[in-house]
Amino acid sequence: MISLSVELMRAAMRFRKQEIPFPPALNIRRSEFFVLSRIEGGPFCGADRASVSDIQNRLDFSKPAISQMLSALEAKGLIVREPDKADRRKVMVSLTPKGREILANAKAHMHGLMEEGIRRFGEENTRKLIELINRLSDVTDEIMRENAEKALEGEPRT
Repeated sequence: MISLSVELMRAAMRFRKQEIPFPPALNIRRSEFFVLSRIEGGPFCGADRASVSDIQNRLDFSKPAISQMLSALEAKGLIVREPDKADRRKVMVSLTPKGREILANAKAHMHGLMEEGIRRFGEENTRKLIELINRLSDVTDEIMRENAEKALEGEPRT
């Protein structure tokens, strides 16, 4: 018999592996979609700009992975990178007009997929799922904080 914790991990991994297929005309992958979205909603909201370090920290990708994605997005003409005028050590990333268009089309595609998923799964089930995922995330955050505190105190982790 499989333990509940193993079942939960398997379900989470199964869901995480779900690839969101974008139409071929958009020519972007899921990870690139998240990077473009982060640039659009960066700390300079409305300016379609974000620093490379902000993108990396918010999306929790490694520096080499972010660098590779930014190079690919730049080669596709979706972003531009330039030094920050206020702090030349920072590199700022901006969306190009083509990048804004691709992102808008990708968001519309994602929205359509989510709406179809909600229609099939049911609004009530979807609301319950959102509530449960948020509760599970809160519990996981709490456990991580407790483990970090225990580690500082030299106690074994749970």
